[in-house]
Formats: sequence, C-alpha cells, structure tokens
Amino acid sequence: MGGFVGDGRDVDTRARTSEARVSDLPTMRRTNTCLRALRASSRPGRTVRHGTKWSRAAGGKRGTKMATRNANGDGGTAGRPTFDRPDKAFPLYMADFEGIDCRSMLSTVDDDDPLWTEIRKEAARDAEAEPMLSSFLYASVLVHSSVESVISFVLANRLAEASMLSTKLKEVFDEVLASDANLREALRCDLLAVKDRDPACTSYVHALLYFKGFHALQAHKISHTLWCRGQKVMAIALQSRMSEEFGVDIHPGASIGKGVLLDHGQGIVIGETAVVGDRVSIMQGVTLGGTGKDAGDRHPKVRHGCLIGAHAAILGNIEIGHSSLVAAGSLVLKDVGKRTMVAGSPAKVVGVTSSEPSRSMIHEIKSEVRGKFCKDWEDAVQQETQREKAMRDNPTMDWTI
Repeated sequence: MGGFVGDGRDVDTRARTSEARVSDLPTMRRTNTCLRALRASSRPGRTVRHGTKWSRAAGGKRGTKMATRNANGDGGTAGRPTFDRPDKAFPLYMADFEGIDCRSMLSTVDDDDPLWTEIRKEAARDAEAEPMLSSFLYASVLVHSSVESVISFVLANRLAEASMLSTKLKEVFDEVLASDANLREALRCDLLAVKDRDPACTSYVHALLYFKGFHALQAHKISHTLWCRGQKVMAIALQSRMSEEFGVDIHPGASIGKGVLLDHGQGIVIGETAVVGDRVSIMQGVTLGGTGKDAGDRHPKVRHGCLIGAHAAILGNIEIGHSSLVAAGSLVLKDVGKRTMVAGSPAKVVGVTSSEPSRSMIHEIKSEVRGKFCKDWEDAVQQETQREKAMRDNPTMDWTI
C-alpha cells in the first residue's frame, strides 16, 4: 500500500494524477499568462505584455522595457505565448475577476444590427441582476462583436472534446459563418422564431445561450455547409458530437430552411435526404426517417409553415404540403396535402388549417372545419351509444348481428 502525502492521497494516486496533467502544461501556462495580463491591465503601475515588450498599465509611469523571462521566471523566452487580446484568448468566466473591470473589455456596438443591440442590452441587464453569472455573460456575449461570434463561441465550448479543441472549432465555425450570408440570415431568423413561438423564451439572449434545440439547429447548419463543401469527415464528426451533447440527431446532408423552431429538441431524428422548408416548427421526439435499406432520396419533404407535433413519425420519400399540421404521436406513411391536418396511426385526414400552424403553435382544429374522419368517428360512437341504450330498454330482444 502506497504512502500518503500531505493532501491525503496516496503516492501512487498522486503520481498518476501528475502524469495525466503533463499534457495540460501548455494550456496551464497560457491560462496563467492570460490571468496575469488581465490582472495587470486593471491595476495602475503594473506591467502588461505586448509581444516581447512589457508596458506600464494606465495610472503608472510611461515607457516600456524589454522582458526576457519565461513561465518560470528564470530569464528565457522560448515557448512563452503572447496575447494581444487576452480577453479573446481565454474564457473569462473561468478567470478570477477580482479587481478587473470587465466593462473595459466590451466590444463596440453595431448600430446597424438592432437584434445584436437588443441582445447586448439583455445580457448586460442579466449580468447586473445575477452577479454570479456576470463573468459568464461578459465572456459569452458582451466581449463579442456580433451574433455570429457569440453562437460560434457557445457551440465551440459545448461541442469541444479531447480530439476537437474549442479554439479550433471556433475557428472553423467563424470561417463558415463569415463565408455564407444565407447562413447568417438563417441564424437571425431562427433566433426570432424561438422568441416569437416559444412562450418559455423570455429574451433573445436566453435562446442564444441556453436553448439546446436552437444550438442543435445552428450546429447542424454549419455541418451541412461543410458537407456541401465536401468536408464530409468534419461534418460527420460534428453530427456525432451534436447527438451526444444535445440529444438531436440530424444528418449533415439534410436541408433545413430559415425561421425554423426545434422546440425542446430532445429526441429529434432527421435523415440524410430530408428537406425542411422555411418557418417550420418541430416538437420533441419527431422522426423524419426512411423505410427500407435502399439508398437515394428516401426521406420526407416538409414544406413551409408546417407544424409537426411531439413524437410524430413521418417515414419515406413523401411530402407534407405547406401549412399542414401533423398531430402528436401520428405515423405518417403517405403524402399530406397542403393546409391539411392529419392524426392517428396510420395518420388520416381530420381537418384543414386556415393559416400557418407553425406560427400559432395551436395543435387543434375548430369544430366548423372538421374533416370527414372526425364526423364518421362521432357518428359511429353515437350509433353504438344508441344501440347500448336500446339493449338496456329491451333486454329480451335478440340483438345478435
């Protein structure tokens, strides 16, 4: 049995822990560099590193001097990282903020983007209302310059793992978003859809930071762009991480439009050749899947304005017409016409819709527009009720059919 050290752990355990931490030394050194730079920048008279120079912070004496010390302070400079913007290089909510003025690190406001301006106001308000989360909100929203930068930062941190570092993922996400104007427009439309249709969403910043259905949708759209570029290995890797992290499995080949809401997101499965149009709302547990093992175009096409209820399954290369409603728990195996409501297993037409149900989020039909299925069902129930009453009134009669 190994001996014990001062912190209560046996020697063998501590040795294994030390070995495991060797690979983290570069990260730890970069972290310490950032923290020192952040603290120094907020205290008068302290030095701040810029490249290979150290200059006095505001409130100290002017002038600079060359610095030649390494992470251990023994005079060398080899391997010592430099940071022009330490607040960008290191997640601020992991740092010690005592004595640091976060407001001095805020990005400039883009007056041409009213959505971004509103998001910043909401984040600042939340930071003031909940001091415990203020550093997280500054790092995740207020130090960034756009909505794209925020979602890139959030997704990179949520999807990161040992083989995909958050810093590298953010570079990939930033590049994809910067190169595709349609993707940037879709990001804003999707964010507006969440705020407009989900009564549980009280602000844009809450959807941007916390709603996993929204996160899963944006991660998919980035992976879809990579898939279409031919970067299929990276796209599949992101799909795998998205499935693990969000509980949503969307093949990167699937095409999804703008203004789409994945409500709750949990358990949604969408196949490779599926197409989802604009302004569609999809509830939890929905499957847009194929049938059989044949390759090719084998998944559903959901047109614009549709509402797909919770745990509905739509299977095969079929079409759900625009502004239609698929009731919760339905199994749809055939085409559904436009402005139609279907329900049941297998699904049958039960009514029509008068507008885009995806926007109203109403999962029912009015009595004046009921379809033949509902009327036939009511007639059958009424006949059976009358028959049972007649049997009670005339028990001696032969009711055998």
